[in-house]
Amino acid sequence: MVPPDSSPSSLFLPVFLTWEEAQKRAREQLVGRVLAHKQLQVVVEQVFVHAAQQKIWIRLLTSGSYRGEVRIGLRAYFDPQAYAIHFPEPSLELHTKNLFQKGAALLFKGMLQHQLEKALDVDLRERLEYLTQLANQQLDPLEPLPGVQLRGTIATFQLLEFHYDERGLHLALSATGQLALTLGNSSPVADDGPT
Repeated sequence: MVPPDSSPSSLFLPVFLTWEEAQKRAREQLVGRVLAHKQLQVVVEQVFVHAAQQKIWIRLLTSGSYRGEVRIGLRAYFDPQAYAIHFPEPSLELHTKNLFQKGAALLFKGMLQHQLEKALDVDLRERLEYLTQLANQQLDPLEPLPGVQLRGTIATFQLLEFHYDERGLHLALSATGQLALTLGNSSPVADDGPT
């Protein structure tokens, strides 16, 4: 076997995540989670995610100290200088049928606003480093099709573009590293540039 060429390779990777998939992932992370602050304990029972009116909408159904519905409206943008995704000024709407929970709603809204501010701005460096580690574990070797092997090392992933619409999230990633492609029983073919 011939070792991969030492010149760097680049791959352009368009990624699309539907709102259904985003909702599934949000449910895995949030359903059953207890949000607690002082005397408040709110359990997330269900999560719904979609986009409308140029916002990402997250709807939570909750139980516990606050039994009702929370709607969170977010506008997101990618800041290439900070290399982060920002969600400025999220809007929060709380709805409950229980008149006695109006006071709890105010406390819960304040707690939720504080937790959102901490969690929402996403620095991508750490997440893309993790993605790079995962990709390198898969490339030892990767056989995407019968008789086709991909070997090598990904040095970095970089986010080039981010936007969303009513269908889902659209990302454009670039992967740079050293890759070799083996077809059938032939020698590896080094990738010399963008594909």
